[in-house]
This record gives sequence, C-alpha cells and structure tokens, in this order.
Amino acid sequence: MKRVCVIGNSHLAALRLSRGRAHPGSEFSYSFFALHGSLHPSLLLKDGRLFAKKPENVRTDIEGAAHLGVDPAAYDAIVISAFGLPLVTKDILSLTHPLAEARCADWRIEDATDLPLVSRAVMTEILSSRLAGFPSLLTIQQIAQIFSGPIIIQPKPKPAHLCFQDREWSLVARYGESLPHVIADFIEMHDAATRRLLDKISPRPILLGFPALPDETPSSVPDAYSQKNDGFHKNGLYGAAVIEQIEQALTGR
Repeated sequence: MKRVCVIGNSHLAALRLSRGRAHPGSEFSYSFFALHGSLHPSLLLKDGRLFAKKPENVRTDIEGAAHLGVDPAAYDAIVISAFGLPLVTKDILSLTHPLAEARCADWRIEDATDLPLVSRAVMTEILSSRLAGFPSLLTIQQIAQIFSGPIIIQPKPKPAHLCFQDREWSLVARYGESLPHVIADFIEMHDAATRRLLDKISPRPILLGFPALPDETPSSVPDAYSQKNDGFHKNGLYGAAVIEQIEQALTGR
C-alpha cells in the first residue's frame, strides 16, 4: 500500500470527496491536511515535521496533526493541492494580482481601466516573480530538503463555464467576452512560470497538467465538475480525475 499525503486549502475538498479512504483493492491510501481560509497554504518545518501556523484552521484526518504536525517520512508521496495564483476570488482585482496591474496587448478590456501593456514574456516574468515569493513554494522547497519520495504539484483548477456569465466576478466586468482568451493566456503563462521555478528545486517536483475532461476549454471546465452554486471549487467528480492523474504519475502509467 502506497501512502499519499495531500496538503492544500479548501480546494483539497474535491480530492477528499473522491478518495477519503483507501478503496478495496487499491494500492494507494490517502491522508488529507487542509489549511482553510488560506489562499496560499504555508507550513513551518521543525524537527522534520510540518506544522500549521494556525492549528485552529487545520482540517485533517491525520490524528493529532493539527497540533503535532505532519511527518513526511510516514508517506511514500506528498501532493500539494491547488498550487498557484488565485483566479477564484470574485473581487480579484482588489488584490495585489498581476491581472490587476497589467495586461497583454491583445487583451481587450470593456471598462475604463488604463492598464500598462506588457508582452507575454514580461507577463510570464511577473508571474514567476510573484510565485517565487509564495509561502506555498517555500513549503515545497522545505519538503524537498527532507523528503526523498515524489512531490506532486496539482495546479489550481480552471473556473467553471458558468463563472464567465457571473457579473459579480470582477474579471468579467473588466474583460467581458474576451475573458476566456485572457484566462487561457494567463493559465499558459502561469504554467511556464511554475515550471521555471520547479526546475530550481532538487529533486524536481512533478507538475500535473489539468485533467482531460469532456467539453473542457483552454480557460474553463464543465459546470458538472464544480460544487453546487460555486464554479470555482470543484467536486468529487473532478477530484476523481485528479486522483487518477496522481496515481498515473506515481506508477508511471
């Protein structure tokens, strides 16, 4: 039995809904350590264990881990769930976020905002710089120093199709009908920036792609893979697709 520890925030729920415990005949068992209320989960490394800065925010099925921490040595693989800059916050433009600070030349805006124009290469550099300061990237680096097994990185899920009709999502108000193109570009550049940073970590973590889903687009996934009335957080159906990716990565299939 291969033991897998999944670390993340509220997005981790999709994986937990899919595989909260070992299924009969499965060669994998899963434990979950979620830090709720955190856009960028970060842990402290002390004496070979990973601790939450705020134990009261921990949701886990690992006995005592909220206060005693997680022992990476107890697992064969570690998964970091939903890594990356958020797209899921409705008022994302009020945050310190690259999409609130600049735009590529072919990103047509519909509001009156005057944003600096940058090339795709510059936007990728901006994303790389922002990700380099992520607490969750530091957590990955710390795990790599003490853990000899595979470290798997799952990217933040794409929004659901329905999100692009939600005028309360500030990106819809800014980009309107061109938003799918903007998000697709953003995802592509974010992936390149992430790979660049992971190349500097040894041993290099495994970066998953997005699961191949029916009717998926470069910017979004079908509504059926999201939680009810929440197009940004995914359900167990999506989680099952990610679990399949994880197991394929660990078995070389």
